[in-house]
Amino acid sequence: QFEILFFIKEGMAALETWALLLAVFSLLYIYNRWKHSFWARQGVPSAPAIPFLGHTHKLVKDKYLYNDEVYKKYGGSYLSGCYEFLSPVLVVGDPELINHILIKDFAHFQNHPKIYYKKQDPIMSNNIFVIQDDAWKKLRTIVSPSFSSGMLKATFPLLLEQADHLAQYCMKSSEEKNKELDVMEIFGAFALDSVASVFFGFEADSLENKDSAFIKAVGEIFDFTAMDQLRVTLVKSMPKSVIDFFGLYTIDSDKECFRILTKIVQDVLNTRRKGLKRGDFLDNMLEAQVKDPETVTDVCIASQSIDFLTAGIDTTQITSSFAAYYLAKHPEYQARIRKELLEKIAEHGGFNYHAVNDCKLLDACISESMRITPAITTFIDRECNKKYTIPNTSVVVPEGALVMVPVYSLHHDARYWPEPEEFRPERFMPENKDQIIPNTFFPFGGGPRICIASRFAKLQMRCALARILQNMELKLVPGKEKLRIKSTFFGLMPDDFSLLITPINEE
Repeated sequence: QFEILFFIKEGMAALETWALLLAVFSLLYIYNRWKHSFWARQGVPSAPAIPFLGHTHKLVKDKYLYNDEVYKKYGGSYLSGCYEFLSPVLVVGDPELINHILIKDFAHFQNHPKIYYKKQDPIMSNNIFVIQDDAWKKLRTIVSPSFSSGMLKATFPLLLEQADHLAQYCMKSSEEKNKELDVMEIFGAFALDSVASVFFGFEADSLENKDSAFIKAVGEIFDFTAMDQLRVTLVKSMPKSVIDFFGLYTIDSDKECFRILTKIVQDVLNTRRKGLKRGDFLDNMLEAQVKDPETVTDVCIASQSIDFLTAGIDTTQITSSFAAYYLAKHPEYQARIRKELLEKIAEHGGFNYHAVNDCKLLDACISESMRITPAITTFIDRECNKKYTIPNTSVVVPEGALVMVPVYSLHHDARYWPEPEEFRPERFMPENKDQIIPNTFFPFGGGPRICIASRFAKLQMRCALARILQNMELKLVPGKEKLRIKSTFFGLMPDDFSLLITPINEE
């Protein structure tokens, strides 16, 4: 009898355990269904979501492909909902609504999602891309003069010097018959050298000196793995209290690469304080530091320098490589650019800032390249900082939710770009620009938070490509005519890409 009672008691305990587990799982299931029905309850279509994960697995890798699927199948060309874990994200693909999000109602969407925190990431949390609210407005006002027309004109000789090194390297390499050049490598070296010269004030010479500590440190920053992408997504969706409690971070600012680059900036600042002036970005920041030492600390200056270094290299390297591919594939544009360049050189008295800036066809080719293969970003995201109702709808975006603009999909929408897969630079020529529908082209983001260095980046690209095309021709490598593309965390980049670069007088 005792044994029977024991087994009954044990059975009841097991039953209670299973009942409790069932209740917990049922509650979790109901909670998940409730969270993942947020957009459906407002009549916004969504792709099927995985329990608790939502669409995170799609948003971590090849986000542009997922956004394109949502854009075409689940209402993303107007409004579509998705979820990072349990957090709601709204995809907005309608140009008029995009205008409200990025410009008209900017006060509701002025911040990028918070992915760096000062406690864990003292360097990266200070850069202009991620800081928020009034701190961003203040810093943008301080940094903006460094990218004025006057400053760009003043720094052009530094860019031209690096473009000359690039052209000489290509010409020297062309002496070896049928030598393929790694286009990403050479444009990456040019971008690094020009940014190092303009923002750090020293010669990197990365085409020849590939083993320097500076170049290795920069390379380590760009070593952004799938796990890094997942960590960013996780941190982005967590409350700050949880992040602080567990000491979570997205990028470890204590890595050796950040220590090396921060020391380089600090050494340059110390030299400048002794009286050596170049009239460049660091000099401007030091002048701002005198006026506002609390905001413009040495850490703040280092943060902006590293941010512009990484963003400047990435943008110029990838976009110039894509543009070089399309020009090699369509050599008729090379001849026309060369003719235009020679005319502008004659008109402006040399290969100078005004001549390069006046090359409309070259600029159009770069813009068309950025439309087809957006290197900088395939999406724009903004965080809603107070409850917002989408105009002309009843759809409410809650505070803290993300709104995403599917840049790649907009760039490939035949409603806005006839024959969108075709390389047609004429779309961006001055006489045709009025035909471009506003808020359908975002090469550098959009609204007040558009990339502050976009004009500098385009000047870099024009200078490098113009110097190469002036005396050389870009050719596709036989058997490697098809462009292979891979996705980065933000944009797109060529995969295993090389070209032949030959003197134009070669038979």
